[in-house]
Amino acid sequence: MKKNFLLAFALLTSWSAGAQVMSQFASGFVSPVGIARDDIGNIWVAEPGTGINDGRVFKIDTNTTIWLAIDNLPSYLDTITQEVSGPWQAVPIGDQKIIVVIGGGGTNINAGSLLTFDMSTFDNGEPPLSSTAAIHNIHVQSFMLGLGYTESNPYNFAMRDTDLYIVDAAADAIVKFTDSSQALSIYKTFDSIPIELSGFPPKVDYVPTDILSKDSADFYVCNLSGAPFIPGLSSIALIDSSDSVSTYKSNLSLLVDMEMDTSGNLYALQFGEFDSTGIPIPNSAKIFKITDSSVVEVASNFGPAGGMALDGQGGIYVTELLAGDILHITSFETGIAQVHVSNENLFAAPNPFQDAVTIQFNLDETQDVTFTVFSILGNEVMNSRLGKIGSGSHEFHWNGKNDFGNDVKSGIYVVRMNAGSEEQTVRLVKN
Repeated sequence: MKKNFLLAFALLTSWSAGAQVMSQFASGFVSPVGIARDDIGNIWVAEPGTGINDGRVFKIDTNTTIWLAIDNLPSYLDTITQEVSGPWQAVPIGDQKIIVVIGGGGTNINAGSLLTFDMSTFDNGEPPLSSTAAIHNIHVQSFMLGLGYTESNPYNFAMRDTDLYIVDAAADAIVKFTDSSQALSIYKTFDSIPIELSGFPPKVDYVPTDILSKDSADFYVCNLSGAPFIPGLSSIALIDSSDSVSTYKSNLSLLVDMEMDTSGNLYALQFGEFDSTGIPIPNSAKIFKITDSSVVEVASNFGPAGGMALDGQGGIYVTELLAGDILHITSFETGIAQVHVSNENLFAAPNPFQDAVTIQFNLDETQDVTFTVFSILGNEVMNSRLGKIGSGSHEFHWNGKNDFGNDVKSGIYVVRMNAGSEEQTVRLVKN
């Protein structure tokens, strides 16, 4: 999308972290991104390719055998940015059909399109299908460029009845495809995210990455946020039945995918984190379980990861971009971290700050409280154990110094408050 993720590193094939259990479900892929499970249990995996029209879609059947199902799909390499764009998703839509979302860029006629394939024409072990086998094509990129947008990168979609709502990560927009008229239109656009921090651009792109039907009337939309990929700038927006947009959850980071289980619980995938040079950090992806009242981290220590899919039995499949694996998480750590994102219980002022900042917090009962400050790269800067504190409103003052008594540099910091088993965070900006 706006970063090239094609790197390499080694990964153990099976491990656990606390109560979290992961295993290698499948391997041998090249930077897999999208993953989806159909009604009969087949897994569909999308590979963007390497930029030479070598995008692919694989089917993993219920016996865990891997079949190359679609080959030679558009794949484009931007030689300036070294970013690859190709098949991002392969989504089953019923009746043995899948829609493949092709990223934008390049001159291939199917670049920036949604291609529908009838997979009943494909038999396991037969030669794979190609773009010419598509039974329907929605040309999002050509539509967006025709409106005057300078770039387009369709990334994912939600289906409502037979209409499609397509997130365009490059155009910061949602495009609606109305099936009855076979017409495209702009459904929603998203403003850039302002940044009040010296040394950084004044704003970054929103970069929507997924849209999910909450119910028959509302949508969830998540975003990655553009370079330099600052933690805390991602959010989940809610588009209600009147098409009004509000923030459902904020203070999240680098979201790329969402899923909802049969109980209505929302899961969000954090791609991972980047180091100071813009390189993805191994094992930095996370999955959050989200309800109206909480955001709880339930899986970590994998990735970077481009996509996830529920397995229908309480587990989750995730794609490992760098290792080329599909991981299966079958047991979750339900209490790794509870992330408080609404600022109802942590309030920092002034923010941005120059010399010192005061953080107000509330406790429902007596708790052992510790405050820790982290840099944008996740390095611990300062730790202060306050000890037992009674219920009520309290304040924590940070003088902007690290544990060695030195002033910290200008930048973005995350303050974490541990109170008993609960963890809450607030993002600070130091000018």
